[in-house]
Amino acid sequence: MAATPLPRTASLDGLPAWARELSEKYYSRTLTMFVLHGNVRDLVAFRQEESTEFCSLNRFLRAGLFGQRDLVVSYDRGGGISFADPHMQEDFRRALTGYDQFHGTTFGTALPAIRTAS
Repeated sequence: MAATPLPRTASLDGLPAWARELSEKYYSRTLTMFVLHGNVRDLVAFRQEESTEFCSLNRFLRAGLFGQRDLVVSYDRGGGISFADPHMQEDFRRALTGYDQFHGTTFGTALPAIRTAS
């Protein structure tokens, strides 16, 4: 069964307190990278106008919190790097190839497993 899409932007009122703080720090440009740890496989309560949906943390971050961003990347030690959609993965690989060519590096060949999020 396919999951119902989350709205592409989240109201701060519908976010859990930790996500509201993360959002405020990100959009104020105080911080641009976050490491979430702990029970990252738990479901997140996402409150909308008339309902609450429980979804995976990855889905919540990709669609609900950072859905308007150009690049949303997740890393799981067991599964490698994943991207919210194939276009993000293509853009990342293209940028990394350009970086390698310009700087004479080989970062693009030394990446862990890369997959598109399901």
